[in-house]
Amino acid sequence: MKKQGFSVKVPDVAIAIAIAFSFAFLVVLGLYLLYPAPDYFFYEPASEAECIVAGGEWIEVEDDYYSYYPYCELGDEFYEQYYNSLDTFYLVISILYMAVGIAAFLLGMFFIKKKAVATGLLFGGLLVLFWNAVATLMFVPYALVSIAVVLLILLVAVYKKKPE
Repeated sequence: MKKQGFSVKVPDVAIAIAIAFSFAFLVVLGLYLLYPAPDYFFYEPASEAECIVAGGEWIEVEDDYYSYYPYCELGDEFYEQYYNSLDTFYLVISILYMAVGIAAFLLGMFFIKKKAVATGLLFGGLLVLFWNAVATLMFVPYALVSIAVVLLILLVAVYKKKPE
């Protein structure tokens, strides 16, 4: 008589968990290294001369209680330019995360036969998609798309694993 259920080997679970987290961290950190976020201080002039050339006002504030460093007030155009570049960055990084996450999920789901590696890639892809949703929360449409993709993938996984 055959046992019902499934057997899980502890080394396979450990390998799958290690692959999932290693894959997710490598993808997240790798994409940030290959496509870095716009730096606020890259857009803001560092000296009084640069500030004046950029059309800003150099402000030095001193107070009895607090010590303020001097800064350049560039106005709304500067902030608009910075946030536009930040929006473009999150759009591109969101698309890259979704592409890599979906590819890893599909690779683990359909193409790799070794159970521990397939499970690791499957969950690594889901971790990347989850990270995408968390990283893009301030840009709600990107986060919602990522959450919808994760839910759609989970539905496909449940449908595929459903016994006939």
